[in-house]
Amino acid sequence: MSDRRFFVGGNFKMNGDKASLDVIINNLNTVDSPNDVVVAPPSPYLSYVASKLTSNVKVSAQNCYKVAKGAYTGEISPAMLCDLGISWVILGHSERRHVFNEKDELIGQKVKHALQSGLNIIPCIGEKLDEREAGVTEQIVFEQMKHIKGYYLQLQLPVLYAIVMYLMHSTTNLVLMCMF
Repeated sequence: MSDRRFFVGGNFKMNGDKASLDVIINNLNTVDSPNDVVVAPPSPYLSYVASKLTSNVKVSAQNCYKVAKGAYTGEISPAMLCDLGISWVILGHSERRHVFNEKDELIGQKVKHALQSGLNIIPCIGEKLDEREAGVTEQIVFEQMKHIKGYYLQLQLPVLYAIVMYLMHSTTNLVLMCMF
């Protein structure tokens, strides 16, 4: 038997309020799974969701910054997440890359600091629809991975590899995740 476990994650993005989150939390509290189950509510609700979960479901932040503290308005540090008892963070999401123009180098720096701070990482890598259609998927994924893989290897951690495949012109996405 393999020691590998499946990973199931849910990203709420910028959606939800306490009432709608309570419905989700009540459902999550019935989860009894041998797999890693992680949910990522919006930042203002991290503590709220974490305090109400009674199952083995973990809470993830949707982003964090590359340093512990400083004059970075609106950013969240890995130290702050750890202080809240949050053990996971999503980094490099396609929306962070394409809407907020985050570069591979910055994502690599975030990954490095988050790992050094003791967080588990959900790194997102993958191509946009036009890049896939142009046949440059391998180049895109290689460039994204080269900025984060060294930190995993240094710490001897498995890499959670998320391939984002855009369907219907990026209105829906499918995320395939595997550990290696």
